[in-house]
Amino acid sequence: MVGLGWPPGKEVHSRVAALHGAFTPIRPTGLALGDRSVTTQPAPEPRRRTSSGRRAVDEPESVADSTASPAEAGTASASDVSTTPSAGRRPARYRTIAASIAERIKAEELPPGSVLPSETELAESFGVTRMTVRQALAGLAGAGLIERRHGRGTIVAPIKLQRQSPLPIGLAEELKARGLTPGSHVLEFEEVAPSAEDRALLWVGPRGTVFRVVRLRYASDVLIGLQESLIPAKYVPGIDKAAFENESLFRVLRERHGLIPTQSDFEIAAVAADRRIAKLLDIDVGTSVLRSTSVSYLEGGRPLERTIGWFIGSRYSYRIRQGRP
Repeated sequence: MVGLGWPPGKEVHSRVAALHGAFTPIRPTGLALGDRSVTTQPAPEPRRRTSSGRRAVDEPESVADSTASPAEAGTASASDVSTTPSAGRRPARYRTIAASIAERIKAEELPPGSVLPSETELAESFGVTRMTVRQALAGLAGAGLIERRHGRGTIVAPIKLQRQSPLPIGLAEELKARGLTPGSHVLEFEEVAPSAEDRALLWVGPRGTVFRVVRLRYASDVLIGLQESLIPAKYVPGIDKAAFENESLFRVLRERHGLIPTQSDFEIAAVAADRRIAKLLDIDVGTSVLRSTSVSYLEGGRPLERTIGWFIGSRYSYRIRQGRP
C-alpha cells in the first residue's frame, strides 16, 4: 500500500531547512560613546527620485511598498521563499512568516491535511496585510508544503508516496522509503471462516479458515488509514495478534513463515466513508476516502493474502510511475 498527509519526512525536512536557512538576521553594530555603547542598525539607503517624482528603476522595493497585484503575489515560487536576503537588509516580512509556518509543519503542530487559518486570520496574527500573507503562502505552496483546495481553503500537503518496485511491497516499506516512520495498531484479530467470495479468491477449501487482521495505519504518528487483511490459516500456523502490532504484514510473512509474494493485483477507488469507517478514522460520515484492494500471490500464482484499505483523502495520495527506471 502507498499513500499518503504527511507528517514531515526527510523530503519535507530538507524543504523546511531550505526555508529556515533563508532568514539570516542582521547583527547590530556597536557604537562607543564615552563609557556607553549604543547599538545601531544599518541605515537604509536613501530613495532616489527622478525629476517626475517617481522612484528610480534601480531602487530596491520593500514589501510594504510593493505594488504587485494579488494575482502576481499568488504566483510566488519556492525560490522566492528560499532566496537569501541581500547583505545589510532585513529579510522580507513574508519570508519570516513562511519560515514560521514551515517550522510548525516540521514540528507536526500542523499535521498533513490540517486546514490553515484564513488569510485574514493570519494577517491579524502576524500584524501584516493580507498581501504579505498571500506572498508567504505562495512560497510555501511552491515548496510543496501546503496546497490550496477549492472549497476547503489552504491545507498542509498530504503524504505522497510512489510505488516503484520489482516485487510487491507493503505500506510500511513505502513509508520508510520516504523517510517516514510506519506504525500500526491492531483493532481486531480472529480466525474465521471466510465468505464464499473470499474463499474462492484465496483458494480456501470448504473447511479452511483465514486469519482476519484489522489495523489502524500511521505515518510518523499521523493516522492515515485503516486496513483489513485476510490470510489463509494454512500458511501461518500459530500466528498471533502481537505479530502485527507496529509491524509490516509482508515482513511477518517473509521472516516468520518464509512466504515471499512475487506479484499482486491492486485497485483504488474513491468512496464515501460509512458510519463504521468514519468512526474508526475519526472523520465525518460521507467523507471521501480512498479504498484500495490488493491481492498478493506466491510463485506459481497461489493467493497469499487479501487486503482492503480505507485512507483519508486529505492525508494520503497515491502515484504510480510507469515505464523503465
